[in-house]
Amino acid sequence: MKYDCKMKGGKWFLMMLLWVFPVLLFAQNENTGSPYYNPTQTEQKNKASVNEKKYKKIPYSTFMTVHFGVQGDYVPQRFFDFRTPTFGLKVGTMKNTGWFIGFMSNFNFKGVLNTFDIQEHVEKNSYTYVEGTLGLTGRYCKPVSFHFGFGFYYSVLNHSKVSDGVWGHWNDEVKYGPVLTAGFMFHIRNFVLSIETSCNYNIFKINETNSFESDRVGMGAKAGIGFCIPNKNKKHKKNEIKQNRDGLGVCKDLRKQLPL
Repeated sequence: MKYDCKMKGGKWFLMMLLWVFPVLLFAQNENTGSPYYNPTQTEQKNKASVNEKKYKKIPYSTFMTVHFGVQGDYVPQRFFDFRTPTFGLKVGTMKNTGWFIGFMSNFNFKGVLNTFDIQEHVEKNSYTYVEGTLGLTGRYCKPVSFHFGFGFYYSVLNHSKVSDGVWGHWNDEVKYGPVLTAGFMFHIRNFVLSIETSCNYNIFKINETNSFESDRVGMGAKAGIGFCIPNKNKKHKKNEIKQNRDGLGVCKDLRKQLPL
């Protein structure tokens, strides 16, 4: 009886082994991945996929806008005293953050380089304004980006003499100093619309006074239109594809692998 029980038990064990072995073999053939499990590498892949999804929404882009604006002086009674229209452009790059350079002027340079020594009667007046800025951009949602700039401006009121018609200016009519700009850019596919304001302060002969003077403040506003196009670096993409194909784009973990 003992021998029969052992024989029956052996038969059942042999039948179970013959049934389980094909199942395990089929499962192994279906597994096309690596036979080893690396928890560190899996965590790195998950983080990389999350970051890739996050930054794919706002690509690295280049933009350029053409601007039209107005420039004047601050007047307490009327708030704004119009001086001249201005025109210019702005060029820069952005992703979540970026930079830009801008230039504005009325492109009227009559008498800018000529200074009169003696005041005389004048026939005509001409106003000159030039502004250059360097700034930062912030874009944390696709439709809108923020722009903040700092720069320098120069302006002067020029005159034409009655006697000989020569254009120039007197020394006291020169203004120059720092300028601050701030505004928004609205993104509509690859096209952009921008609105900005500016404020400057005249530091010419600033040593003659120790207090704030409202007549030294200048103000301006401008609107622009242009484009913002995502950069396509084909060479970088080809190198990335080649590295991934050769296995060089993935950092290999040399620590002990854990079998599944």
